[in-house]
Amino acid sequence: MRADWLKCMWFQRWVNRHFEPCDVVHAWAGSAQLLFSAVASNGALRVLDRSSPHRLVSRRILEDEYRRYGARYVDYQKGVDMELREYELADAIFVPSTFVLDSFIKHGFPPEKLFRIPFGCPTAGVRPRRQQGRTFRVVYVGALAVHKGVRYLLEAAALLRGLPGFEVVLVGPPPRPPVTEYLEAYAGTVRHLGYVPKPRLYAEVYPTASVLVQPSVLEGLSFVLLEALAHGVPVIATENSGARDVVSDGEDGYVIPIRDPAAIAERLLFLYRNPDALEAMSRRALQKAKAEATWEEYGRRVVSIYGHLLGNTHGRAG
Repeated sequence: MRADWLKCMWFQRWVNRHFEPCDVVHAWAGSAQLLFSAVASNGALRVLDRSSPHRLVSRRILEDEYRRYGARYVDYQKGVDMELREYELADAIFVPSTFVLDSFIKHGFPPEKLFRIPFGCPTAGVRPRRQQGRTFRVVYVGALAVHKGVRYLLEAAALLRGLPGFEVVLVGPPPRPPVTEYLEAYAGTVRHLGYVPKPRLYAEVYPTASVLVQPSVLEGLSFVLLEALAHGVPVIATENSGARDVVSDGEDGYVIPIRDPAAIAERLLFLYRNPDALEAMSRRALQKAKAEATWEEYGRRVVSIYGHLLGNTHGRAG
């Protein structure tokens, strides 16, 4: 944590040395305090991008989750203070999901300064999901970390152990404690592929997936949800993954509560037993990715909000 804070401070100082006057300063949370303070006097619009919930909400969730592992989560207070100061200095904060937006409102942040803009899907060059034959393959993609809730997928997989043609595949780099112990305990239940580069992920993993499960307890908007939809793969994801903003429950996937292996297992078993329902979800997932969640739409919304905010700023100045 301390190393991350030092890295951010070094980056901020470098940016300040190379900064040139402009109309909009758009910065990632944790890298903006010095610059936002420096441009306060020249009228530049200060936009902060926060992909995860409010820092204090994130800390509370992580403290709770680590306790469930019998471990302790420690945040770096200087990093917390720096980010909270950025919230105060920002003219607007861009967030990717309702989950993140609500976390700021609950902490008293003015709603009129919050703008929800979901990320886009990687639609270019993506191939739809292929028929799976007799294998029902459940895929998880991402870090095998505490905040990702991987343990709940492992527990769900154990509930379904022994189903013919049923497989759970984990894609991601090796975990660190305390997740390591969980993965070792369920070694016979799941298959861990390790890290897979994007080209292989798109060409080999998503096209052979029946369902993607994202059991996160803390995430602003999981990008793998969008990747899966773009490949026509239905998703089962938690409310805390940002799923409500990109998944229509019961249409192209399911949105479930956090820390609920039984809910994961129930949805998986239904789709396992109902291939027609799975195929219908797959078609709707692909249609949604092509029609709604594109990076072009994301860009249009960002530029539109810039114009709106600059217009308001200039109106006040005049």
